[in-house]
Amino acid sequence: MNERGIVVNKTWRSELQRMLVFAVFCVVSVFVSTKFPSTVVHGQLFRIAGKSVHLSLPLFWLLPVASLFDLLYRVYNVRYLIDTKFIEARTGVLSLRQNIVRVRYEDVRGIETDQSIMGRMLDFGDVQIGTAASSGMEIIMTGVGAPKEIQEMIQRERDRRVELGKRESRKSINESAINA
Repeated sequence: MNERGIVVNKTWRSELQRMLVFAVFCVVSVFVSTKFPSTVVHGQLFRIAGKSVHLSLPLFWLLPVASLFDLLYRVYNVRYLIDTKFIEARTGVLSLRQNIVRVRYEDVRGIETDQSIMGRMLDFGDVQIGTAASSGMEIIMTGVGAPKEIQEMIQRERDRRVELGKRESRKSINESAINA
């Protein structure tokens, strides 16, 4: 927990398919580079004290590197914050444009979790937070670890806020009745 609240990040476990694609591309690039030596660029990099340093650069290395950058982008481009006053979803952390959605606890009307079979086995999934302001879900925390615990934590805080609001409204009604 930081000074503002709990930061919830997307887990690597939620991107198993992309990690598998990265591993397959690594194997394929090595296989293609050995099968087709013409796809490997050889050359002298530099000379030091009469000794030359050579570099062999396989052209198919771009496949695994591109898939790795896609994987990193998907994991680190989102950040969720569970604050003492609101829940915030920040998408586009690594992008030129950022989208920030904040929902106060008092406005939360529904919290749902969505997990696949693999998500239940590895304990990751989506937490969906809806408000009365729209028919859909305002915030969808995708690929977070321990989604049930996050759902319960948000629900407890929401219930506490609603109960506190009811007490304050009863108190103000009683005070206005006494003053009348």
